[in-house]
Amino acid sequence: MSLSFGSAEEEDFGGASGIAEKLISGWGINGIGTFQSGFPLHFTTASNLTNSFGGGSRPNVVSGCQAEISGSAQSRISKWFNTSCYTAPVAFTFGNASRVEPKLRAAGMNNRTLQQSKIRALPNRSICNFARSFSTSSSVFKWPSPDKS
Repeated sequence: MSLSFGSAEEEDFGGASGIAEKLISGWGINGIGTFQSGFPLHFTTASNLTNSFGGGSRPNVVSGCQAEISGSAQSRISKWFNTSCYTAPVAFTFGNASRVEPKLRAAGMNNRTLQQSKIRALPNRSICNFARSFSTSSSVFKWPSPDKS
């Protein structure tokens, strides 16, 4: 969304002119937002127990166990999910965990940027644009996916 004010726009602040018009006209505000949830985690075992060529194994899921841990990414950095909900499969089996766990996700992104600008016409028919931006981000550091093997 862009909002502009001044004599060239519909909103002319009561017909201001001269220095007052130059001070209050040509201002603009812009905003951008990026909001993204994290990708689902996929699980594998540390070693291939299937004795197959190229086929990997996944862990077994403990029935009834709650794998999700609540809290912010920073509070869960040492333990992203309940590891006791997964066990190593028996040799020569693939494990019963699905390829991805939709309830367990990597850290997402929540970024907002606000820009304020002032456009000024110069005497030689050119335009000067002064702008400043403010950014806020809940994911200043984009956490990588946790180790899942």
